[in-house]
Amino acid sequence: MSISTLTTASGSLDDNATLRPPFDPTLETARNSAFLDPNIFLSVSNIRAQPDSFSLDSFLSKFTSLAHEEYTIPGPSRGSTVTLSVFTPKGSTGAKRPAVYNVHGGGQIAGTRFAGIEGVADWFAGLDVVLITVEYRLAPEHPAPAALDDSFTGLVWVADHCADLGVDPLKIMVVGVSGGGPIAAACAIQARNRQHPHLCGQLLSTPMLDSRVDTVSSLQFETLTHWSGRTNRMAWGCVLGQDANSAEVSELVSPSRATDLAGVAPAFIDAGEAEVFRDEAVAYASTLWKSGVSAELHVWPGAWHGFDMLAPEALVSKAATAAKKDWIRRLLFN
Repeated sequence: MSISTLTTASGSLDDNATLRPPFDPTLETARNSAFLDPNIFLSVSNIRAQPDSFSLDSFLSKFTSLAHEEYTIPGPSRGSTVTLSVFTPKGSTGAKRPAVYNVHGGGQIAGTRFAGIEGVADWFAGLDVVLITVEYRLAPEHPAPAALDDSFTGLVWVADHCADLGVDPLKIMVVGVSGGGPIAAACAIQARNRQHPHLCGQLLSTPMLDSRVDTVSSLQFETLTHWSGRTNRMAWGCVLGQDANSAEVSELVSPSRATDLAGVAPAFIDAGEAEVFRDEAVAYASTLWKSGVSAELHVWPGAWHGFDMLAPEALVSKAATAAKKDWIRRLLFN
């Protein structure tokens, strides 16, 4: 485990006199940008109304070494379909490459399969891997478990078509950033439960794991950040369509509810010190350890939600990216 800590001796007080860790000053310009105005993140309609900078064309213009194929496969219910984008290095001769199965962020209420994909692809740049990203149904129009059903259906299809995709069936990993985190984690739990497919790892970056939204970090950042405690509560209400604190909420929707994770794939988990998801990320790593599962945990000092993708040149962002790249290489190529 690697948990980073601040060197400053004391925390900061917000306007409501809540003691909290201070923000990294090198990230403040990005945090205060109009794009991250907390007031935007108070409703689904406002979040979805923001300009979408993620597209297939922009991705392929940056990652010119990748070829793209789109697959529409049978969905989890009769007559439904799931769309997958598969990116393969041009000229690769590998018959059995590792596969990276990405579940996009957006709080489970916004975004497409291309949301954040450039940041994820950067972690695998220069590696001979197949990158797959899945389109899943969003809440509130499609409450849980729709997102998991779509994502797991796509994951099973990939595992069942390894030969066609040039994928090593023993080296499939799932990736979930932010709102993709609980879905990716649930895919790992479901794969354990059903004993298929075999997953070699799960990368959960700043994951949204706990529907109860009652941790210390949730209260510390109730209003200060773009993805705040109040925003998180709203999003989980959309996902569940019921009381988020209900004991009936499944661990396959809110993975923090899991008490026995024995047999799931080893994990990399990270979060910012100054964000809502900090404490649930730490708690989830602890449950993995208690269950005998290897987990590498990082808590990045002074960092807020999405810092490494939104402010990639900051030193703490570079450290977070380097840690992910190092874990990926050790997992897939050792």
